[in-house]
Amino acid sequence: MQTVAETAVLGGGVHPLHDEIGALARAVAAPEDMEKIAQARKALLEKGNDHALYDTAGIIGFFATITIVVDFSGHFSEDLVKMFDKMANIISGGRKMRQMVRQSLCCQVE
Repeated sequence: MQTVAETAVLGGGVHPLHDEIGALARAVAAPEDMEKIAQARKALLEKGNDHALYDTAGIIGFFATITIVVDFSGHFSEDLVKMFDKMANIISGGRKMRQMVRQSLCCQVE
């Protein structure tokens, strides 16, 4: 199964903000250190932008929510894994489309 980070960038590879996004996710997963969260947030904003932070926060929130649901259900669901795989493909496709639209409107995107 591919992850979003592996499919998000045209031509494959790792997302340019992979390290910063991962650092923020790990910091939020251990919320006892609020300073670490603040530092990771700042690093993501410095290298990325507000939208990268919003996307990351949304993903972290989604995973926190679905973890609660799965924990309460107490079982593994192959259907849930398939759904996540489809979601990753949809997100990847949306990002590719966004880049094509931006390029067609003469905006340079790295």
